[in-house]
Amino acid sequence: MSELFADLEAKIRHHFAEPALLEQAMTHKSFCGDPGKETSIHNEKLEFLGDAVIDLAIASLLMQYLPEATEGVLTRRRASLVNQGTLASKALGLGLDNFLRVGKSEECSEGRTKPSLLSDAFEALIGALYLDAGLDFVLELAEDIFFEELCVGSDRDQTSAEALGDFKSALQELTQSAYRQLPVYTLLEQRGPEHLQVFAYEVRVGEVVCAVGEGNSKKRAQQEAARAALELLRQPADGENGETT
Repeated sequence: MSELFADLEAKIRHHFAEPALLEQAMTHKSFCGDPGKETSIHNEKLEFLGDAVIDLAIASLLMQYLPEATEGVLTRRRASLVNQGTLASKALGLGLDNFLRVGKSEECSEGRTKPSLLSDAFEALIGALYLDAGLDFVLELAEDIFFEELCVGSDRDQTSAEALGDFKSALQELTQSAYRQLPVYTLLEQRGPEHLQVFAYEVRVGEVVCAVGEGNSKKRAQQEAARAALELLRQPADGENGETT
């Protein structure tokens, strides 16, 4: 059974020491009710655990990304990230609909694509990962999955994109206003084993390569490239530093 989830393990960069946890996380209660099924174990308890763990993970990450935000702002941001719609979207992003085991009734009613089932499956996966890999791993994975939302989110108007860690948006604003061009990101390298991959991206403005960035995900590598490009573009040109000769 564990071989069926190999692609999912590659996506989340974790090989389960206890494969039964992943199998349980991907098993909806309806699957157990079908005639001939040999399991009565489903994902509701892992969903219960994962609901609490993802709340903690997002709260912790928001404290890091928005250190000056009030409790009210943090609460609203967390609610926007852990609601059913957002979690269902993240589940689809991981392809959980392809791995979910559902009963015939749910299969016939397109249960795999129901937001409620998908968000529950996402929470169950987080619960399983917490038990198998620990909280630190869940925090790293959550940061990767929710990176764009953590950087920008619904309270972006309270501070600049760069202050929120969204260097790509800050670079785009700068290059559009100063050069009337959009930055272009190109993957240069992808190295390392599946669970420890490193990506390298270059960012160009027009024909000029501004910077290169690396990270353990494509998003992070692009953000690092954008951050380095911002530093470079903001350096004073020769003769503009106020010194005289």
